[in-house]
Amino acid sequence: MTKDELKKYCRYYKGEKECPYEHRSAKGRFWYFEKMYLDRWANSNKSWERYAISYMKNYPDAQNLLTQKDVSIHTKGIAMFINEMYGKWMPYSMDEVLEY
Repeated sequence: MTKDELKKYCRYYKGEKECPYEHRSAKGRFWYFEKMYLDRWANSNKSWERYAISYMKNYPDAQNLLTQKDVSIHTKGIAMFINEMYGKWMPYSMDEVLEY
């Protein structure tokens, strides 16, 4: 799937060159990570979607974005990427991921 095709699954990034959200806000971080995902991982052989599928199989009773049936696997893959980025770069802000 191309970057332009994946863009419709993003909740914050819509192709802007500059972030329209406050710099250090959760929405600003989500925008940045979605943009990073599309710039770097859009053609990555669906690895983040596979992580999302694995999560759904391992935690079928969890109630969050990753287990909601009406959420696209592409959005779930983006959410997995964002979760990993928070874990790596902002481990003390992990509660923000729940807002995604």
